[in-house]
Amino acid sequence: MKIKFSIMTLALFYIILNLGFYKVSVHNYSNFKLFLFTTIFAIVEVLLFVYLFSYLKEMPRIIGGTFIVTIIIINIGRILLLSSPIFNDFVNSSFIASVFIGVPRIILIFMCIVLSIYFYENKIYLLFFSSLLGIVVAILLYLDFDTNISAIVRTIMALFIAVYTYKKWKEKIVIEEEGESDEN
Repeated sequence: MKIKFSIMTLALFYIILNLGFYKVSVHNYSNFKLFLFTTIFAIVEVLLFVYLFSYLKEMPRIIGGTFIVTIIIINIGRILLLSSPIFNDFVNSSFIASVFIGVPRIILIFMCIVLSIYFYENKIYLLFFSSLLGIVVAILLYLDFDTNISAIVRTIMALFIAVYTYKKWKEKIVIEEEGESDEN
C-alpha cells in the first residue's frame, strides 16, 4: 500500500511538474532556475518509474533497469541542454556530444516499444496506453521537440499511471474487506 501511495503521489507531482515544464518552455528564465527545475523534474521522473517498476514484481528487471538508466541519461542531457547555453553550443559543434545526447533517445524509443509489448501481453492496458504515449514522447525527444507537446503527452501518461495505481489500490482494499467479512 505504501508503494501504491508513493506512485500516486509521484504521478500527481509529475503532472504538476509537466504543467510547469509547459510554462518553462514558453518563458525566458535564468539558467539557474532552469537547472533547478529540470533537476527536480528529473528526480521525480526517475523516482516515479523506479516505484512503478518495483510495484510490477513480474516485470523483468533488465527491462525496468535499462529504461531507468536511459531516463537518467536523457535527463542529464536535458538538464545540461536547457540550463547551459555553453553546453548547447558544444553539442551543436561536437559529434561525440551529439552522440551522448542522441543515442539514449533512440534507446528510449526502443525501450518504450518493449514496454508496450510487455504491457499488452500481460493485459495491463492502462500502462500499455501510457507506454504508447511514451513512444510519442521518445520520438519528440529524438526530434528535439522537448517542449509543450511532450509536456502534455507526459501529463496524460502520468494520468494513466495514477489511474492504474488507484484502480489496483481500490481492488486490493475491496478484496481485503471481503476477506475480513468472510472470517467473521
